[in-house]
This record gives sequence, C-alpha cells and structure tokens, in this order.
Amino acid sequence: MLRRASLSVVASFLLLGCGGGGSDSNDTVENASVNAGADFSVEEKAEFTLSAVGSPSGGTYTWQVMEGPAMEGFPKEGQEHKLAAPDVKTDTSATLKVEYLAPSGVLVSDMVTISIGSRNQLPIPHIKKDLT
Repeated sequence: MLRRASLSVVASFLLLGCGGGGSDSNDTVENASVNAGADFSVEEKAEFTLSAVGSPSGGTYTWQVMEGPAMEGFPKEGQEHKLAAPDVKTDTSATLKVEYLAPSGVLVSDMVTISIGSRNQLPIPHIKKDLT
C-alpha cells in the first residue's frame, strides 16, 4: 500500500515538472469571429449589399436564408453580395445567417435581419367628368 502511494506522489511531481502534460506552448486555440453587420431596412425590389467581416482573415463565407421570403440564389458563397430585395405583398422581414470557416477549421456564425417594406398600394380611382 505504501509503495502504491509513493508511486502516486512521484507521478504527481513528474506531471507538475513538465507542466501537467498534454499541451505544448505552441498549441493555441484560435479565436474566430464573424460579424454580418447591423440589422437594416430596405424597400422591396431595392438593391442592398450583404457584407460580413471574419477574423482571422483568409476563411470562407456561406450565406443562407433562415427565415422570411425566398431570395434568389441562396445559399451564396463569399464575403459580400449585392442583391435586390424580394417583391413582398406586405411588410415583412428576412433573417440571413453567415457562417465563417476560419483557416484553422473553426466554424462561427452570425445573423442579420432585414426589414423589407412593401410598396404595394391599392389602386386609387380617378374619376373624370367628360363635358362633351
């Protein structure tokens, strides 16, 4: 029993002497982040730009529609895209998600909500009186 206890103590000192084992000082966990920008509003059929910023640089971006009206061409690859807002019947919103795959393989994501205003209005009748 005494021998087993002394082996445990020796093993503990050996682990303390080498820093606890398991990780090298050159092994660091990369902190990756992505920002899809602030939420914004746009009128239907108007052009707008989606733009994300990822850190560290050099990764890949994938955009997809998570909620709201269908938007043509999604999912999209790339950091920035110029788009036209979809034609909507009533005011609505779309939530888009960008995923950023950092060079180290770390995957992070962010979302942006776009409020889409409808310009559809009921027709207004114009009545003219013909005096002929």
